[in-house]
Amino acid sequence: MKKSILIMALIACIIATGCIKTSLPKMEIHPLQLSFDRGKNIDSFQIFNNGSGFLKWKITEIPKWMNASLLSGTLSPHEKVSVSIKVDVVELINGDYKEYLKIESNGGKKTIILNVHVYHRELIVSHDKEFAYRRIQDAINDVEDGDTIYVHAGIYYENIYINKPIRLIGENKNTTIIDGGFKTNVINVRANRVIISGFTIRNSGEERTCSGSTKGAGIKISGERCIIKDNIIINNMAGISNEYRKFKNNQIIGNIIEKNRYGGI
Repeated sequence: MKKSILIMALIACIIATGCIKTSLPKMEIHPLQLSFDRGKNIDSFQIFNNGSGFLKWKITEIPKWMNASLLSGTLSPHEKVSVSIKVDVVELINGDYKEYLKIESNGGKKTIILNVHVYHRELIVSHDKEFAYRRIQDAINDVEDGDTIYVHAGIYYENIYINKPIRLIGENKNTTIIDGGFKTNVINVRANRVIISGFTIRNSGEERTCSGSTKGAGIKISGERCIIKDNIIINNMAGISNEYRKFKNNQIIGNIIEKNRYGGI
């Protein structure tokens, strides 16, 4: 018993004098602030293990509208890893946001500051307003995620393709009309979180597919969490088509859907 105590005391003495070094990891992070702006929705930081033991790290807190390329990992001594952060600001209003990302490890804790500037544009489509777009599709081609396209009253002879999460808003559902000219779908939605409101949508035709022709719709939805609200959808082959019924969580609210040859929804 006395011998064991003496051995333990000797080891403690040796460690204290530096003859034996314990293997301890040490986490360092650079930079400790990230910035995001319009056109820059990805930034990154590096985690360094500047200790002599294995570093086990984990992100313990991150805003729900951000995603990290890695959430946890293990680093050997003097090893480093890069972690990318991507922000999704589609549903945020314009403004400046300051958020925090927290990382814990067996070599310490760190907090990264996340500065996010959100600026969504509003583009105007009009037949007569100066400097406005004349075609809805041209405006769609120029917007970025989360932007709004506001369409003045008039008849727009177009077949529209939407592949971004945007808001497409008409001035008045009775006088802001998108006419498909009896060609394919009037509006083809190929993105999540698209909002369409305030239009009369009419005159779809047949849609050409790999397997042949099918009934074109006033609005064809191939996305999730879309909102189709307060429109008049009339005189189409089909009113609203939810492709293969596989896309969920779409909201169809307060629309007048009538006189469509093969049904409303």
